[in-house]
Amino acid sequence: MPPSRTGFGTRLLEQGFAGRSTASLTYAAEGLVYVAASPLPAEGAETGPVPRHLRAGRA
Repeated sequence: MPPSRTGFGTRLLEQGFAGRSTASLTYAAEGLVYVAASPLPAEGAETGPVPRHLRAGRA
């Protein structure tokens, strides 16, 4: 059952991948189902620096 109103969290989930991506929310009997899809960069494409917390050797 969907909520009677939507707030910041719902908007954040729906629009968090705005632009090149898609996102959907479904209110199933078992609970909220969130599906997001975003294209991967082309092989060999420059993606910019890797954030420090995602670099190899860091946990």
